[in-house]
Amino acid sequence: MEENRQIYPEQFKFQIQSIKEKYPQAFLPSDARSGLPQAIIGIGALTHDTSAALVSLETGKVIYAVAEERLSNVKHDSRFPIGAIEQCCQAAEKEGFTISQVAVNFHAVEFITKTLKNEISVILNDASRSEGLFAKVIDMFDGADSYCIGERNQTSTKIEEELRNYHVTKEEARQLIPRLTWYFNAAIKYQKIGNIISELFNGLPVTFINHHECHAASAFFDSGFKDATVLVIDGHGEADTVSIYKGDSKGLTLVSQSTWPHSAGAFYLAATRHLGFDHGDEYKVMGMAAYGQPKLFSELAGMMDVGEDAVLRLVQNEYFVRRDVAKTGHTRFHFTEAMGHLIAARKSDEPFEQKHFDFAATVQKITEDIGVRLAQRAVELTGERNIAIAGGVGLNGLMNEAIRSSGSCDEIFIYPAASDDGTSVGAAHAYILRSKDIIKKPNRLRSCYFGHNATDEEIKNALNAAKVKFSSPDSINKAIALALADGKIVARYNGPAEFGPRALGNRSILANPAKKDMKDILNLRVKHREEFRPFAPACLREKVDNYFEINTESPFMLLIAKAKKSAHKLIPSVVHADGTARVQTVTPEQNEDFYATIKEVEKLTGIPVVINTSFNVNGETIVDEPLDAIESFGFMDIDFLAIGKYWVSKVENASLFPPITHDEYLGKRKERYRRKNLDPLSELNVRAYGPWFFFSEQKLNEYLASLGFSQEGA
Repeated sequence: MEENRQIYPEQFKFQIQSIKEKYPQAFLPSDARSGLPQAIIGIGALTHDTSAALVSLETGKVIYAVAEERLSNVKHDSRFPIGAIEQCCQAAEKEGFTISQVAVNFHAVEFITKTLKNEISVILNDASRSEGLFAKVIDMFDGADSYCIGERNQTSTKIEEELRNYHVTKEEARQLIPRLTWYFNAAIKYQKIGNIISELFNGLPVTFINHHECHAASAFFDSGFKDATVLVIDGHGEADTVSIYKGDSKGLTLVSQSTWPHSAGAFYLAATRHLGFDHGDEYKVMGMAAYGQPKLFSELAGMMDVGEDAVLRLVQNEYFVRRDVAKTGHTRFHFTEAMGHLIAARKSDEPFEQKHFDFAATVQKITEDIGVRLAQRAVELTGERNIAIAGGVGLNGLMNEAIRSSGSCDEIFIYPAASDDGTSVGAAHAYILRSKDIIKKPNRLRSCYFGHNATDEEIKNALNAAKVKFSSPDSINKAIALALADGKIVARYNGPAEFGPRALGNRSILANPAKKDMKDILNLRVKHREEFRPFAPACLREKVDNYFEINTESPFMLLIAKAKKSAHKLIPSVVHADGTARVQTVTPEQNEDFYATIKEVEKLTGIPVVINTSFNVNGETIVDEPLDAIESFGFMDIDFLAIGKYWVSKVENASLFPPITHDEYLGKRKERYRRKNLDPLSELNVRAYGPWFFFSEQKLNEYLASLGFSQEGA
């Protein structure tokens, strides 16, 4: 495959080799499955953060799960997760499972049955014509080609015929045709991706599940709650932006739903881009908020509202209006010129000013207030005071803590892979909850180490192949503790990789939080990132209330806690500018090795806390394989690498790691992925929009004229 090649789903014409042929032991025929444990593969392939998960059909336990980005080194990778799927198949063969079902995190037809149906109704403003035209659109959906303005195919012929049959006027057509090019074409795109998945698994049953139901299932299934309110908040699924479910012994029951373009995730993304960042950088805005004051709150707070029905509504005002995205039939809310006068959009290379931090603080406060109001309304509607949260906005720890401390709920659980990567697990869990073949047991998920688990032999072979000098200390935990106590920085690679965006001790960079300047050292010398970015403390669970105001476990770094005076004094490098910290609590049941390391640190320093940040440099995804760890260690200014049971010193290996540019370094891992995944599916971009989604005003006018529309009708 050519480097950086991108294939649109609708144009994917390659022959697909059945995955069952490549991994026959993972797909035994039904007559050979007797007595073998069965599994389901969940696939996340809606937009960003594509992933795959292998889940036991009998228990719902996750056997293996990985996001494609961990393999490709492309953050928030939106390519078809063929690498992740293959690793799940390998895990099935290794663990003795046979795969008998597939579940996918989208339902293609909902792009038509929700958003497009509503648009047709609004534009035609006539129930009879709206319902009739909608029915025809549904009829022609299955197997249709994309609808491209000015392009002659069977789909365009049918659509044009129905526009005439339902006496659509020229003005109605001017509004309706762009909507069809976006939402009808989105349904076609995901139908095509679905067909590819079905062909890949060659005869295996494939179930397509609403995106928000997948999020909800991931949160509820592992919450430990017998009954719960389930709150999903993200940018959008097929059409949904906020969904509220009641979870109980019957499964998930939808109670309330908000739809596009009314989206808290889209609001936060608009603000993120206004600050000069891009999609996926929302966490940077949350970090900036600590350095500002919500000085624009009175002007901007009215942009979002929550009704008594728990439906989120974005509200137009002088700063925020709904309009079409340029040259498409897509619509969303945008900041106006008036917003630019209030605070000008920052370019990515411009320095940060106090006004930017104040804007971030304003956006964060609005989001927290909306999150609390949604949670309060959700609990009122379901009657259940335990709340489980998922969706990309669920990664906003400040919002989660605001919900937890507001009194809105008794207990809170946030799924560790709350963004779209977690919907592969969610799709599998949703299938299980629907099937009723097993009864969900109220067991709380307390660890998410579902990824690649390198053996000692694999690690040793990688070290030898790289000609790295290493040793095998009697206790790797003591070696790490001694280095940290001495103010050194240690990269830790051990056991199975974490699933989700957080490093939780197995793919981590560790440092001493008592060193006052360690935050600046890590940001500037090691991670090469913005100086305002905070670092998280990992603390022994039984000692956490000595340092932080938190009365619950936080194993996944998804709650923000106020730091006590002792923390300000003893571990200043993990206390953010606003006096908070994104805490990880650690127990031996969650991670025996990491717990032992922190315990050894406590013996030497008296402090049961370490700085824990992800093992990756800025722009890189968290390391996955041993060679990733070796190269990342070599590129960054880190003193030691503790990889499995082996110990590597940078000083002893300095000559092995000559200076290279940041881009050269990032390219190494991407090239390895490219060479491993020569299948054309590795270049299929599920998020990409082909030319049939776009048009110019001139092209639309010419198309309308060619159809012979009069002002009155067709």
